[in-house]
Amino acid sequence: MAEFERFKLVLPLEAQMPMIHFQSTQCGATLRASEVKPKLDRFLIGKMMKEAGKDLSGLKKDGNYKGLFLDAGSEGNDGLDYKLQITERDVVREVDLSKNEDKKENYTMFYANMGKHDPAELVYGVFSSPLITIICFKEKLRHYIEENIEKFFLVTNFGTMQNKGFGSFVPAAWCTGEALDETKMAEVAAAYQELIPGGVCYAMEFRNYPGRTAPFAEKNRFCKEMSETIKNFYSIMKSGQNMRGYVRSYIYTYGHDVLKLGNEKAWMKKNRIAPIVSQPQNEKKHEYGSEKYRYLRAFLGIGEQIEYGTGYKIGTNGKEVLTKEPMIKVSIKCKSAKIERLASPVYFKVIGNVVFIVAFDVPEELYGAEFMFASEKKWKNKKIPAVAIGSGTITVPDKAELNGTFDIQDFLKRYVEFYNGEMRNELTFLNRAPKVKVVKPNA
Repeated sequence: MAEFERFKLVLPLEAQMPMIHFQSTQCGATLRASEVKPKLDRFLIGKMMKEAGKDLSGLKKDGNYKGLFLDAGSEGNDGLDYKLQITERDVVREVDLSKNEDKKENYTMFYANMGKHDPAELVYGVFSSPLITIICFKEKLRHYIEENIEKFFLVTNFGTMQNKGFGSFVPAAWCTGEALDETKMAEVAAAYQELIPGGVCYAMEFRNYPGRTAPFAEKNRFCKEMSETIKNFYSIMKSGQNMRGYVRSYIYTYGHDVLKLGNEKAWMKKNRIAPIVSQPQNEKKHEYGSEKYRYLRAFLGIGEQIEYGTGYKIGTNGKEVLTKEPMIKVSIKCKSAKIERLASPVYFKVIGNVVFIVAFDVPEELYGAEFMFASEKKWKNKKIPAVAIGSGTITVPDKAELNGTFDIQDFLKRYVEFYNGEMRNELTFLNRAPKVKVVKPNA
């Protein structure tokens, strides 16, 4: 456990996955205190609220806790009274994140560099070894920090695409450099159980872990393997698979079989917002629908747009290949200003040779929210103008339609069973990936 020496705590961290950093090309790019401290504050305040049985406002009025805040009398300042500084203790190593099929050393899950050629515009991932220094003069607050800071880093990622496992760090002393044993895995599961009462922690264990002392290139390749597996696991859950085999998006299957609702993809095709592309071998496969269409994928996060290729051609291998020219782009916008983008509640944490998977509750404001979908056709040749195709509004299921809330734990449980079993019969290339197992928390 990390401990203060008088008023100072020093905690070395070790990167488990690259952090996608907006200043990745600048010297010394690493974790930022402006991101870490607010997250740590919320984590600690959550522990205090649970202990006191009060909300934040009540906590700041309680004589046992209000002295721990920077300004207990302000509703706009919820920061705790300590200072946090981050310095870099090792060489920062950059990794390519672009989706460039000619490069073997890239993370195909990251798409933001696509189409960019100017090196100044590219974003890279960074592996760094930051040093956290905390100064705190409040004895009670020091106790909360000592008791919880290790757990905080075991369940929290940082930077862009953090819910997909990027930006994972753990205390260097906690990670031995070897593959995680059952005790360590149970410790992570216990930390998540405190955050998600009733939630289940799942894990994928990877073999041939290179370890802490392995050459950087070897460790980086191992991280890419885990990243690619996370991508496949999540994309089939939300979007389905149409290359190297066909599997319908699992959220649509779940919506039809369990929720008895149609999905927004079928609704978009019916309303000529999305293209209807005919591919003979999949044309009649898994056909079903409902007149009660709802925006189901919103339960797994909301982005700004979806893109579709509009046809197939015969590739060099004689098989059909999806073409992306012209491209249909569908923009998505909530009619309520309260919702812009929402990260997926399914969260991945990479530590050593293990990818942990948990699911947080769906935000309350999402139920019954109405969204506008609008599409246009674009060609790569910029001289040809975009052509508007169609638009319409669709809602996320409300609680009345669900007889309660969207049961994200039941959804993830069923998907794990599908991923471990039936799906592997359809997508044999995924048989190389480790199966997902339940991790029970320690006592």
